[in-house]
Amino acid sequence: MSQPDPIFEKNPQFRLENHFFVNSGGHKVVTDAFGAMIWEALPGTAADIAGRIAPSADVSGRMLEDFLRLMARAGIAVDSSTPPSARPAAAAPLPFSVSVVIVTLNGKAHIRECLASLRAQTCGPLDIHVVDNGSTDGTREIVRSEFPEITLHGLTKNLFYPGGVNYGIARTTGAAVLVLNDDVELEPDFVAEMARALAAAPRAAAVVPLMKLFYLRGFINGIGNHVRTKGWGSDNFVGYVDIGQFDGLTEVPSACVSAALIRRAAVDAVGPFDAAYRAYYEDADWSFRVRRAGWTINAAPRAVVYHKFSAFWKNMERKLKLAARNRLRFVLKNFDGRLRRAFLRSYVKEDLINILSLARHKRYAEAGAHIRAYFSLFLTLPDIWDKRAAAKRTWKGAGASGKVETILKLNPVQWSGMNTDNIPRLDAGIYFGYYARKFAEMEAAAAGRAPLGR
Repeated sequence: MSQPDPIFEKNPQFRLENHFFVNSGGHKVVTDAFGAMIWEALPGTAADIAGRIAPSADVSGRMLEDFLRLMARAGIAVDSSTPPSARPAAAAPLPFSVSVVIVTLNGKAHIRECLASLRAQTCGPLDIHVVDNGSTDGTREIVRSEFPEITLHGLTKNLFYPGGVNYGIARTTGAAVLVLNDDVELEPDFVAEMARALAAAPRAAAVVPLMKLFYLRGFINGIGNHVRTKGWGSDNFVGYVDIGQFDGLTEVPSACVSAALIRRAAVDAVGPFDAAYRAYYEDADWSFRVRRAGWTINAAPRAVVYHKFSAFWKNMERKLKLAARNRLRFVLKNFDGRLRRAFLRSYVKEDLINILSLARHKRYAEAGAHIRAYFSLFLTLPDIWDKRAAAKRTWKGAGASGKVETILKLNPVQWSGMNTDNIPRLDAGIYFGYYARKFAEMEAAAAGRAPLGR
């Protein structure tokens, strides 16, 4: 949602996206000539930098100050004038018992960081369970030898992610269950903040954290997720710099179970995750089921976790098949009437366009994956109808809050700060299209003039 601004008329080169900020690990943030110019002018105060770039650019002092703040919060530049905020060193006892379920498969590259960050939680010892879906890379040996306090469930059959989550939930006793991917690292007060948010919302089926990109820690990976009539389901606010704009966020459409604290009573009320999804949309499916039964999905933006974005699925054909099949399964199970028809028409049209485009570019394996998705969907229709009928029995009495239309109204208007290659953007265009307004909203909210916008 970018908007025209005089800066582009005075400095047309700022429209270009052929520059990158690159961190020490080689991870990129795309920028333009304006961002590159600021980088070359560092270090210095805003006044120093304004003086250095003045001969080449006509930029307002406000924009320059905001952009430097963005660069600092993104971890691209250092703001020595503002001391880092201190996180609490200790936390009060948890308001209820919490079990932890981590599902892994060949997670040797990730599992140590994840379990070490759980061991370092300020809330004290936790009941932690690792559900291993059949690793052959030494993951189980790491858990047994280095984390003996953790309960390891070594499965001989791959139950996939939702099946593994269900297995773990069934074998734990906590009033709430923290479900985690194996490729996450938690801030020390993460569990305490998640539990506090769940305790504060008695009708919340789950709470979701502020998830950040593991390798670009100033950027958001998501705060829950959502679905739309076009495209794939998406994490909320992926690729935006965390400038505190979501500190007041309380509710989201759906929970991303890469990291979510789930209330056991909600699982008892509507049932576990649908293991038939295997991967993708199982969290949206469960979220819509609990919402339609009268629960909410809440946000805990003070709880921070770092996630290795898309670390697991490397097989593009399998990923496409599951994603294409599962978004159709999700709509058939959870939507009704005219809205269901609208979503299905849009998704089928997109799939046809994708199949033709992939075939035209001789990417036949990926085109075939879309076609196989429809065969798989057709074969599972009886299972879909049975599970839909079971879910409908829990929908009664939820009222307007349980309607799909009400849930979809929670979808963020702007949800992605990525470019078309899934690289975060930090340039003049996204500043004017997003950050300038967010800075203004936050300042107005701090002055008591207006509420914080979505």
